[in-house]
Amino acid sequence: MRAIDYFAHHNRLAGWHPVEKALFAFSHLFLVLFLKEMIVSIFVFLLMGMAAVLGARVPWRCYVHLLSLPLVFLLMSILPLLVSIAPSGTDTDAFIQSHDVLGWHAYISSSALKQAVVLCLSAYAAVSCMYFFILTTPFQGIALVLYTLRVPQVFVDLTAVTYRFIFVLIVKAEETYKAQKSRAGYSGWRSSLHSLSSLTANLFVQTMREARAVQMAVDARGGADVKRKGASEYTLRPYACGLVLVLFFLSCSIGLFF
Repeated sequence: MRAIDYFAHHNRLAGWHPVEKALFAFSHLFLVLFLKEMIVSIFVFLLMGMAAVLGARVPWRCYVHLLSLPLVFLLMSILPLLVSIAPSGTDTDAFIQSHDVLGWHAYISSSALKQAVVLCLSAYAAVSCMYFFILTTPFQGIALVLYTLRVPQVFVDLTAVTYRFIFVLIVKAEETYKAQKSRAGYSGWRSSLHSLSSLTANLFVQTMREARAVQMAVDARGGADVKRKGASEYTLRPYACGLVLVLFFLSCSIGLFF
């Protein structure tokens, strides 16, 4: 999370208008989810990777590492879609089939394999769109996009407080863990369980105390005034919007002709 926040503030596209980057990322996101074509998903995935690594100058090692995080959850989610179970003797278009066990057998059909590949590529391309946006846009820019979409201010304030508490949670967890580690809190299995339970309890108490303080600060100044602070720092550029439209129509053309 800290790496994402760091690159969001220190990249070559950080000064671009957040609406431009949102149009680029979310237009391709909706295109991938609407068409669900393998060629389009692969093209969008490569396009977002090039835009993040070559355009925004995000280190490719960090980008690949971030992409590997949702891969485990994605593979676990498509496993039930990929594997089917049927009684022995059932006529199936099995691409891969197991041996009979107690009158049942598991198999992977050609249609299920194709559907799982399309779903996996579409989801991964959608993740790359989201990564491009959050890796190139600070939270101040994200809040500006929400205000542009006429999202209620209370929702933006709640989002800002939640974003803040992600880092508060990380810092408090690290401080508590270091304090426990210095007292040999994780020296054994029983000690590790006891230390982990204490860390969870203390983390909850400290986070609630910090949440109360931040909420009082937000109420005292009438909410997080992100719109007036951030709108004057960006300028919409016609050539950037034109580039977004060209890339979007190129992706649409690939989906129609291939």
